Amino acid sequence: MKGKRRQARELALKGLFAVDIWHGKRDGMENFWAEQQDILPEVKEFSLELTEKTLENLPAIDRLISAAADNWKLTRLACVDRNILRLAAYELLYCPDTPEAVSINEAVELAKTYGSPESPAIPVSHRMA
Repeated sequence: MKGKRRQARELALKGLFAVDIWHGKRDGMENFWAEQQDILPEVKEFSLELTEKTLENLPAIDRLISAAADNWKLTRLACVDRNILRLAAYELLYCPDTPEAVSINEAVELAKTYGSPESPAIPVSHRMA
């Protein structure tokens, strides 16, 4: 069984993905959440916090990811990979209570679950820190 925080991160990724494929419109996320049922309140609360705060800081996060990506434009990354990086970057930059190793491990696990076989090896250098 997955932990509550992992479930929340998965839901946050799905919410960010929905906004991304709807080209920044929140309709995608609203539709996604309307379909979710049987989610524990604390899981939903943490997921919404991650999603909203990531979107709130998206311009800064995207600039940092773009600067750290070696020979890649953010738009060339698969939508799921782009949003895994965004979520992880948000946690690394704005969540000092979450250990860096946890944020990185969770991003890798999300990439293994939702990304392509190449996703865990996304070509981003360590220069984001």
